[in-house]
Amino acid sequence: MGEDHFERDFECPCKNGTMTASWSEHDTWPSPNRSLAWTFECSDCEKAYRFYDDSIIRREDAEQLETLRVNADKAKQAVREAAAQHQARWVDYILRLPTKVAQNRALRDGSYGTFLKNASRPGYVQRQAEVHFWSSPKDCLDALGIKDDAVDKLHAEAKAADKAHWGFRSAMKKIGLPFR
Repeated sequence: MGEDHFERDFECPCKNGTMTASWSEHDTWPSPNRSLAWTFECSDCEKAYRFYDDSIIRREDAEQLETLRVNADKAKQAVREAAAQHQARWVDYILRLPTKVAQNRALRDGSYGTFLKNASRPGYVQRQAEVHFWSSPKDCLDALGIKDDAVDKLHAEAKAADKAHWGFRSAMKKIGLPFR
């Protein structure tokens, strides 16, 4: 038993060359979850395009998208850093809630059954509180009733940067790949 490796060529976007899809499959049973690796065999397309998710985008769009993503990530990190002084208070608040139901609701941790099962593990609730604070510091401060103008300002900037990133991503022209 092992893996078989496959390749298949397709016409590239400029129609003057090819692009290649490569993947591996188990030799006994097929996998619907194959992971394709795409490469351009056409030097013109390699200079002009990038593979992105299940599509092809222009190189300039890929660079702009990466810049917007980095800007959004930096803006979110600035919010986290500004709010960090309040994290201990958030964790303490979660740990002092009277029931696991209340903790699960405050953390928006999904299934209560799963939360209850995991909450018995030492440190789990504290780690979940820290993760929730890291991912949504403004929501945590709002839940605590803390008004921090610096966090509010940075949060508004992070939302704008995130909106710019996702707006550009949604609007950019994509060329669909031949198969997935």
